[in-house]
Amino acid sequence: MDSDSKDAVDKDAGGLNEAVIFAESLEILVMALEALHEEAKHLGLEISENRGINLLGSEDAIRGSKLSSSGQVLSVFLHNHLNLKQERGESAKVVVREVLVFWDKARIPTQRQDNILGKVQALHDRWKGLKKNQGRQTQAQRTNK
Repeated sequence: MDSDSKDAVDKDAGGLNEAVIFAESLEILVMALEALHEEAKHLGLEISENRGINLLGSEDAIRGSKLSSSGQVLSVFLHNHLNLKQERGESAKVVVREVLVFWDKARIPTQRQDNILGKVQALHDRWKGLKKNQGRQTQAQRTNK
């Protein structure tokens, strides 16, 4: 066997070893992701393929006996808007109806529905702004690294 043939065999073997290492690494990565997914379920986090981790969770209705928080309102709104594919206005109306049930039970005076709808949509706008900026860093954050 001449030296050129020997070099070609060594390169093929090296490439094969790299492919085996890569395949094993992928298997380990898949197992780690499955474990992360299970752990996230226990913590109440939702992992979706196209949206990442949603720390608000995905609530289909407002539950409990206390007045709803902004997080609960936004969670139900996002569930209706993103998961059920409802229009933004329709999602806001569903949330407002659910919130008003709790406020009526507590006999708390409320604003008109159109004002509440505006507030729910403003909350969604604020969330979208925060979501856009989640990966950005200020100059101070970059210098602190």
